Amino acid sequence: MSDKLAIVFDGPPANESGRFIEVELNGAGVSFGEWQQNGDYWELVLPEPYAERVALEARLSKMEEALESIAGWHGLESVDDAYSMQDVATEALAGEET
Repeated sequence: MSDKLAIVFDGPPANESGRFIEVELNGAGVSFGEWQQNGDYWELVLPEPYAERVALEARLSKMEEALESIAGWHGLESVDDAYSMQDVATEALAGEET
């Protein structure tokens, strides 16, 4: 099982949202990130590797959505079909070069 990192609040998102409680790793409170004031607001700034991972996962999600759209445009059932077509085309082109 993978670790679960959670930012815990005492209520759901709403016009008057819940308040921050703590950051937990697998259910245990941890000291994580750094609180920084930004004008009238406060930010919990995550360590660099975690911020990079979140950004990469967001980019990957957008890329997967784009691939699904492209597969749909070409009448393919799935992104896997698009990869299969790419493999066939790559092999065909490799065969032409020999």
